[in-house]
Amino acid sequence: MNLSGLRPDGQTGKTAGSDGKDIAKQANGSTAITLLYFEAKADTSGNVVLTWETATKIDNAGFNIYRARRSEDGTYKKINDTLIPAQGNATSGASYSYVDTPPAKGTYYYKLEDIDYNGVSTMHGPGKGEGEVGE
Repeated sequence: MNLSGLRPDGQTGKTAGSDGKDIAKQANGSTAITLLYFEAKADTSGNVVLTWETATKIDNAGFNIYRARRSEDGTYKKINDTLIPAQGNATSGASYSYVDTPPAKGTYYYKLEDIDYNGVSTMHGPGKGEGEVGE
């Protein structure tokens, strides 16, 4: 089943660029990414395939993914073992994907964290996930 698209709504320091794209930026201006989308889709094996794309990124080291069950206000736990390295550069973005195998059937919520080279991070989401994983 499909999980609905996840967008960077409600993130700290979110501003809209002149082109209408969502921009996450630290207050000190040390890092910024332009996140085009972040979405999750359940596959027939019960896995959730997370995909996202950036248009630009400045000083971005990489990404972490967090998952919560049943509620977007729930407790989120990091699910990737190592930092997902940033691709592209300040003027060109990149596409990413990560396959999550949730521990049980249910509805899950995901957040995307970007981390700069100084260790400063910005959280994107939570996104609303609808659908039963593993059905």
